[in-house]
Amino acid sequence: MLWVKENEPNVFGKTKKFLQIGSYVTYKLTGEYVNDYSVAARTMLFDIRKLEWSEDMAGILDMPLSTQPTIRRSSEIVGTMTDDAAELTGLTPDTKVVAGGGDTECSGLSSGLTSEGQALVSIGTSVMILVANKRPPFLSDKKSRQLSGTGMFSSCHVVDGIWLLEAGSMAGARLAWFKKEFGHLEDQAAGSLGISAYDLLSTEAKRSTPGSSSPVFVVAHDAIFNLTLEHKRADVIRSILEGVAFEAQQILEAAENSGTPVRNIIMVGGGSKSDAWRQIFADVTNRPVRSPDQAETAALGAGILAGLGAGVYESISKVPRASAHSENIPDPSTNEIYKALYRKFKTFYELSQPQQTT
Repeated sequence: MLWVKENEPNVFGKTKKFLQIGSYVTYKLTGEYVNDYSVAARTMLFDIRKLEWSEDMAGILDMPLSTQPTIRRSSEIVGTMTDDAAELTGLTPDTKVVAGGGDTECSGLSSGLTSEGQALVSIGTSVMILVANKRPPFLSDKKSRQLSGTGMFSSCHVVDGIWLLEAGSMAGARLAWFKKEFGHLEDQAAGSLGISAYDLLSTEAKRSTPGSSSPVFVVAHDAIFNLTLEHKRADVIRSILEGVAFEAQQILEAAENSGTPVRNIIMVGGGSKSDAWRQIFADVTNRPVRSPDQAETAALGAGILAGLGAGVYESISKVPRASAHSENIPDPSTNEIYKALYRKFKTFYELSQPQQTT
């Protein structure tokens, strides 16, 4: 919004509403301009304590609040289908539409991230980490706020009365990079075996045993430390998986230092299919890691919100939960090894920080 204001003032002057992707779809379906709390919070123009657009931020940025959509709860019905939308989609005009929410927040809802003390780790090409809190979390430490790719920020959940401490990065893309550049054999074998090449990489990572001489991958700065001629291919693959877990541990530590406890981890996304990666997360963080047996958790969460809005479910507590899931319990001896490696990781993280220019 600021970029348009500063670089295309003519467009800005003609703009009636600024909409995110989901709110634009809602507009096309219903003709209503609506955002939910979780998406509105991402604009940085939303007061997550008062749950309304911020007059203070609007004044500082000279951003008219008239350009912002109406705020509704995630499970609130915002309208019904327009005739044009009904004809285009094949749905009836009386079909109800709810506000919905952000994709990772919807994943959190369907996966059970509904109370304080829980964390969600979503691993795909990008990695998102959410820590639930019953009050708006605040990080006073500037260094903690700058952790990970996006930095850490506070936002709203699609679950009423729950706020989130969030951080995101492209950490998962590092494994995709390795597969593309060095995983040709896995790609060929996966095709003939009818499985994923990532499954084969995960299996190879299990052949590596963590120890004091293990390579340490600082994901945020794309640097591998402690790599020697003694290390094998499996050690490098494992260091990538461990590097993502170390980055997550940094974020969980910052959350706990801010007063947000973390009891357990829910892991979703493509990375959650890897038993090796789930166990590494459990051993690095010293917390149990649970992964629901559900591929499309974001779509399921959106469906739950629709069900709540339409009255199919009386409340979130009445929503059926998937009983099947994988659970990985931390191994105390491996956790001790990872504590030492994590200390090295933090040192290497500081050493590889880009130098600030003046």
